[in-house]
Amino acid sequence: MWTERRQDIALAAILAVVLTTLFWGRWLPVTVAVAGSVLLIWRRRFPRAIFLGTAFVFIASLLWHWESAGPLLFITWFGLYGLAAYSIKVEPTKTVLGLIGATTAVIVLMGYFVTEETHQNFAITVLLAFGWVGTAWFLGRYHRTKRAYLAQLEERTAQLEREREAVAAQAAAEERARIARELHDMLAHTMSGMVVLAGGGRKIAETKPEAAVAALVKIEDVGRKGMAETRMLLDSVQEGSVRTLDHLSTLVDEARQTGLDVEVQIEGEPVRMPLTAGAAAFRIVQESLTNVIRHSGAKAVTVSVKYWPDVFELQITDDGEGGSVNPGHGVTGMRERAELAGGALRAGPRPEGGWSVRAIFPVPA
Repeated sequence: MWTERRQDIALAAILAVVLTTLFWGRWLPVTVAVAGSVLLIWRRRFPRAIFLGTAFVFIASLLWHWESAGPLLFITWFGLYGLAAYSIKVEPTKTVLGLIGATTAVIVLMGYFVTEETHQNFAITVLLAFGWVGTAWFLGRYHRTKRAYLAQLEERTAQLEREREAVAAQAAAEERARIARELHDMLAHTMSGMVVLAGGGRKIAETKPEAAVAALVKIEDVGRKGMAETRMLLDSVQEGSVRTLDHLSTLVDEARQTGLDVEVQIEGEPVRMPLTAGAAAFRIVQESLTNVIRHSGAKAVTVSVKYWPDVFELQITDDGEGGSVNPGHGVTGMRERAELAGGALRAGPRPEGGWSVRAIFPVPA
């Protein structure tokens, strides 16, 4: 708003200086030029009043004081431009149309008298009169249409931003709910296993101390794995955190703390992936490592990242027990993440043993 007001003040000042210079030495035209230029400062806020006032004075000057009409010719033109550009009503009222017509008619009439005296071409006067009205009106309408179009674009952009934020918030809420369920299942599984091992170790502590010690070692191992899984899950729900493959080393370090041997292989020149694809790839690796720790009994895992010219390939393989595809182990969720990011995912046992998860994402051009 302040920027527009400064523009109007600048226009009024420039116009006042130019008109004062053109009509210097004649006090009434100079006074009219300065006063009319100052009025144009409010042409956005009161476009109809400014035009009606300047047009009325312009007609009066044409009829009774021809010398003052010079500066008003320019001032009224800007008033008409402001009416077309900033008036609330889309179409002009009958009063405004009548005043425009009257102004044009008076200009033509006065032009006729001038051409009678000077023997100029009257057709040129008529063309200039209609050109005076037409340029101001159509330039103003163009400005109005452009402003409306830009405002519509801004509103559409803001609406899309609100929708994007709403979708992101919903997706985050669903993701946290899913992770909460996983955390509940993981803790229940870990704690129940530790309770069973602790109970068995207590019963055989006196008769079979070696077996009791083995049970305690197993409890320690289960507890460490449970802590690592919990840390991995909690890290993924940090407020405002969007983790991509840039955080792969952190994820691998957390998995190694459970005793799992994790090898990372990267081929090709890394490229900047879209945020959705990078986040989906990170969650696929995280889910795969969690499944390996929890279900497969594997000792070693290989995380392979390959950057091809047109695709990005991610593969996680282990040397565990393999088995059949179990959607309950997060395969369905991983596949959905990959598809939402424009990729595809396959998971299943390997012929040589163990399990493989392979995802492919398109590389942006």
